Amino acid sequence: MLLIISEDKDYCTDEVISWLILNKEPFIRYNSSNEYVKQIDFKISNRITDVKIKKRITKVWHRRGRLKLLPPANFTSDSVFFYLKKEVDSVIKSIELFLKKDVEYIGSFIKEIENYKLTQLEYAKECGLIIPDTLITTSKESLIKFLSGFEKCITKDIRYPVSINVNNEKFISTGVKVVTKKMIDKLDSFFAPIYVQKCIEKKYEIRLFFIKSKFYPMAIFSQSNKKTEIDFRNYDDNKQNRCVPVKVPQNVLLKIKKFINKMDINTGSIDLIYSSSNEYVFLEVNPQGQFGWLSKNCNYYIEKYIAKSLKT
Repeated sequence: MLLIISEDKDYCTDEVISWLILNKEPFIRYNSSNEYVKQIDFKISNRITDVKIKKRITKVWHRRGRLKLLPPANFTSDSVFFYLKKEVDSVIKSIELFLKKDVEYIGSFIKEIENYKLTQLEYAKECGLIIPDTLITTSKESLIKFLSGFEKCITKDIRYPVSINVNNEKFISTGVKVVTKKMIDKLDSFFAPIYVQKCIEKKYEIRLFFIKSKFYPMAIFSQSNKKTEIDFRNYDDNKQNRCVPVKVPQNVLLKIKKFINKMDINTGSIDLIYSSSNEYVFLEVNPQGQFGWLSKNCNYYIEKYIAKSLKT
């Protein structure tokens, strides 16, 4: 049986499932946001190791989120909930690692939560891809020295977008920003780690979705809009960026394939820049990246290909 792990509002999953239904392909879907797995059996003995989630699983598409094994309950304290969550996380990871040995497993919960920008940059460099000069520092002196070497630098989240509630006020990320003198002047001599990177002047950005051996690249002309010129994810809903299919040279794709193998991932979204000096610069990869808008803008019909590849 095909197992699909996703979220209830992920329309990409809905579209793939429409193709599965059309082709009469049976599946089980669990949405991590609102549905928990009532029964799961993970048996290990000297004779066998076996996992059953309703039925024996023969293929997995881990699209979004994670399996939810904690039933709805009013926990007596946050400490109890977080303890149980850590216990469950170890089970979820073990299930994924076992299934990967036994069945085809597309996507990953483990790779999504253990997804670090610095590791990606180091692996990309080792695979021959060009990367921007990058610094994580806790020192104002080191920060100023790094910034002085470039005309312009940007800063962004190290791992997670900011979402913090303090005294009934909510602080959220404002996207990728250019580092200014005003920002630096406000800093103490030492601080929590800050992520800064050389700003690459670009002709356009590239979002490249991949699944197994298929690549779907799209050019995003974000530099024509002041709001998105640093990063297309600083979205402007009133003036959306032009997005079109683009060809990526074979020698760059070979390096990307090498990087994907080194990262041990089989699906995800890679962000690149095609620079003003005609270089392909690697930025990052998201193992559970979105692809619906890319598919529609470029008429790639990625959902149809995924459904076909999920046939058991």
